[in-house]
Amino acid sequence: MTSQAMILTKRLGILATDRQQTMADGKTYGGIEKIFEISQMHSSAIMINGNADFENVPIETLIREFRFKTDFTQIKTIEEIKTKFINYVSENTDSTTTDEFVEKSLKTFKQELIFDISENGFENVVNERQKRKIFPFVKKYSNYSDEFKDIIPDNFDKKSYTKLLWQIFSFELQYGATGIVIAGFNLESHYPSFFEIDLYCNDNGKIMFEVVDSAIDSKEPIIKVFAINEEAYAFITGVNDEFIEFIVKYISKANNSILEDLKFFIEANNFENGIYEFMKNEIDNEYGEINHDIMNFRFNALDYTANSIENLPNWLLSIFAELLIRLTAVKQKTSSEIESVSIESDILIISKTDFFKWVKNYEEIF
Repeated sequence: MTSQAMILTKRLGILATDRQQTMADGKTYGGIEKIFEISQMHSSAIMINGNADFENVPIETLIREFRFKTDFTQIKTIEEIKTKFINYVSENTDSTTTDEFVEKSLKTFKQELIFDISENGFENVVNERQKRKIFPFVKKYSNYSDEFKDIIPDNFDKKSYTKLLWQIFSFELQYGATGIVIAGFNLESHYPSFFEIDLYCNDNGKIMFEVVDSAIDSKEPIIKVFAINEEAYAFITGVNDEFIEFIVKYISKANNSILEDLKFFIEANNFENGIYEFMKNEIDNEYGEINHDIMNFRFNALDYTANSIENLPNWLLSIFAELLIRLTAVKQKTSSEIESVSIESDILIISKTDFFKWVKNYEEIF
């Protein structure tokens, strides 16, 4: 894993990353490059995370070849660079098809899931990992949900839980993807653009990918943290995922308790059931909005912080970006977590006028 940050203002972009790489066996290696200059004309760069290989080819190799072989004088926008890079990857890697990709990922996921269940119990694992998002290209493989029937305990509804486990697997496919962030300036714009993309596989010459996020000619400041990001988001916004989850669950539990008491009171006094439905709708409407506000608190806080950094000097923005990474590294060093994020980092400032500027680690400050 890795920890990375991106800061965009009207005048520049900053890409920051740690230099650690974690292998499948848990071993970690330092000194790994994850940010690569692409085109001076566009002050553009690519930052990589996730799977370091795409179809068994190092993504670093593909980026360096693409940079060497591409005529950037014929390109006007960052979106064109994104499209040309994906096309280059499709033409220079082997095809495995989405079938092979899903089957390989499913095997790894199932093995890890079985171990997790043996350690923590089936229901605890499902509740902890439950997600809703299913990537479009995965939907046609829903029949694979039958693969999970053998690990669902007999006292659980196999039909509903096979569907739920498939949803979890579909979401967690992103962790097997090769992530790239392309940032820079369109030729005819003063403002930066970026694309955050997950590459999954080369399906018979067509790259299966998802544009996770993007901004074109962004006039508004942006702060984003990629890969392992919990410590950074908690630092910026003042709250962490566990606290938000606790509050939302507390409200939901309180609402259910109120409704149960109300239902008992209505039944005991032979009141009309319409009263219960009315109260249920009122509570859902009232607290549903509160839950929504709580879940969006982080995004609002992030926007507020981003708007406050617009005029900070470059050196301070660089320290801020590096600090977001070091928070995760220090957290791992002071806990039992695998140290998959390094203190050592790379920071690249890109701008329309100065093109590229690499910033050293601020060892003397920390």
